[in-house]
Amino acid sequence: MALPYLLVFLQPVIAFQIASASGYGRHQNMILSRVLFGIGFAFLFSPLVTASAQDCDHSANQREWNICTAGEAAKLDRRLDQLLAQISSRTDSARRAELARVQDKWKVFRDADCQWQAAAFAGGSIQPAVYSQCIIGLTAARIADLKLQLCEGFGVRGPCAESRRYDLSAARASARH
Repeated sequence: MALPYLLVFLQPVIAFQIASASGYGRHQNMILSRVLFGIGFAFLFSPLVTASAQDCDHSANQREWNICTAGEAAKLDRRLDQLLAQISSRTDSARRAELARVQDKWKVFRDADCQWQAAAFAGGSIQPAVYSQCIIGLTAARIADLKLQLCEGFGVRGPCAESRRYDLSAARASARH
């Protein structure tokens, strides 16, 4: 992991050495310097890409946990959007518009509540994870509330096969395979 940091900090020296040896002019040296900086930067932040595929409970450090929980929150938000699209496709235009209005208000509440909860950790490295965990919890609860809309009688008789597709335990099990 030290190599990316080394590349970023030594990049101007490396670029100068390469440019001097090859006879490049000032403009080409600047372009080469930017390319090398981009490569070093990409290596430096490559953990951002790999952390999202990890189990958040087994993150190696706070930074990875923050990245992982943010990825989980985004994944759950996409799952909620899929559920809303499926519900909307089964309703008339008036009910669809009302669902969209209610959902917009719910998101404003969710985001404000999670910002408030995370503010208790302002300046701390855990603040992003607290925010993401809040988003995860409220979004999971929203999915649990809405998924029964897919069932006959809006779930009066309980869950149905279509609503079970949105169970979090089923989603986690399919993600692991």
